[in-house]
Amino acid sequence: MRKNTAMAKLKSHDKLGMRLGIILTELFSGKTVELETLSLEFNVSVRTIQRDLNERLMYLPISNTRGTYKLDQAYLARIVSSNKSVSYTHLTLPTIYSV
Repeated sequence: MRKNTAMAKLKSHDKLGMRLGIILTELFSGKTVELETLSLEFNVSVRTIQRDLNERLMYLPISNTRGTYKLDQAYLARIVSSNKSVSYTHLTLPTIYSV
């Protein structure tokens, strides 16, 4: 409940950042997240949470089984076994600025 009170005072882009940060923390902790639970926790629609997981976090290997999302175990194991340093060289992120 404390999250909802704190988040109510934030601007929309800050709410998005905090929501994604919390979702990422849950996923990287090896936990499974559910659309309905996240929707209620953050007081947003299920569609918003789907957008977060399917579009905003699309660069991660997240599996979806009937509204339940989980980070791929092999990916998670690779990160954990990489000596506490994370390498993001395998990610292909969209180019925002052209040089």
